[in-house]
Amino acid sequence: MKLIKKFQIYFNQQHLKKSGDGGKIQIDPNKLIPESLRITSVGTHFYRYGIHIYCPPCIDNDYSRNWYYNPILILLMKSIYLFRSMIALFISSEPDENREYFIYLGDYMYCIGAKTHINLAAVCYVLLGICLLLLTSYNYHRGIRPTFLHSLDFLAGRKTPSSSYMKNDRYIRKMLTKTRWIINYCEFNARIVGIVSFILSAWPLWFECTIDEFLLYGLPWSFIFAISSFFTLSAYFWNMAYFYILST
Repeated sequence: MKLIKKFQIYFNQQHLKKSGDGGKIQIDPNKLIPESLRITSVGTHFYRYGIHIYCPPCIDNDYSRNWYYNPILILLMKSIYLFRSMIALFISSEPDENREYFIYLGDYMYCIGAKTHINLAAVCYVLLGICLLLLTSYNYHRGIRPTFLHSLDFLAGRKTPSSSYMKNDRYIRKMLTKTRWIINYCEFNARIVGIVSFILSAWPLWFECTIDEFLLYGLPWSFIFAISSFFTLSAYFWNMAYFYILST
């Protein structure tokens, strides 16, 4: 916790140096936050990354979400990997004849001798990611909107801090620091997860498979695993990030 706090302080100091305000600009709770301190991306991440279908008013009407963040595509990729993991989970690893089935499924868990444990974990975390997506879709079609995001509009300069009952300059600055830090952390971490997931899957398969098997089965499944992990962990990260921001 001390390391995280030091990192937050350092990150905020670097931001202040870049913005040129040196922390001297006063924040008036009854006015919009100065432009150099605003975090304009606040409230947009759930829609931008396909976690929510609902598009908040803070996003321009002409904004087009990247096609690979389409919730239907995300649901498809997660479902594919979920069923793959469930099938691999129930195939016995005892007979040597079953090896080919694990190769067809790109099951790196089998290659490292942890088929049951890791496939079970994969089923759980992918299923939870699917449930999050289905829940947000259900809420959208029922007209239930993520109104909690509106309370953070002042961080992006869309409303005054006093509209969210934030009237203390020190608390506002503290919230800006934590928000800026957690957003950058999530942006970085989500991308790293995709890269690490691909390596985690491809590396054991490379040593277990022939070149043809790796190209036909290992490589495609490693890409699917990386994409599925990226989408699933992104949903986790951003939900926890906004919970962290709101709980400060």
